Amino acid sequence: MSATEFYQQGNEARKRSQWHEAINAYIKAIELDPKYAMPWNNMGSAYGNLGDHNKEIEYCRKAIELDPKDAYPWNNMGYAYGELGDHNKAIEYCRKAIELDPKYAYPWNNMGYAYGKLGDYNKAIECSRKAIELDPNSPAVEAKRML
Repeated sequence: MSATEFYQQGNEARKRSQWHEAINAYIKAIELDPKYAMPWNNMGSAYGNLGDHNKEIEYCRKAIELDPKDAYPWNNMGYAYGELGDHNKAIEYCRKAIELDPKYAYPWNNMGYAYGKLGDYNKAIECSRKAIELDPNSPAVEAKRML
């Protein structure tokens, strides 16, 4: 199989929340093509889903090194830092993701969460509204229900 096929296999495992299976497929993709950024990013995200946000940061950082113009690893870094309680750093990474892809809803949602944790509820609401505007199925919809 090719690196792309292993990457796709990992993505199929992620859809089923089979995080270890996904990680194993991404490792194989990376072994075949170490400069292929997306398996690094998605492996980081899979580790984040397992609760290992330090590994999430490690692998997403590598994805950024390989492809600094991709918004996804920047967003995942923001999410991971938020989960680790570094909300200012979370905002910094989410802003970069938004700069790279202003129509990507998830960094808006993650940034809103970080602002909420910092007690800046106006900015939190503003970010959540933007996330919902961009993606009516965004996780921010659940946050809106709590307002």
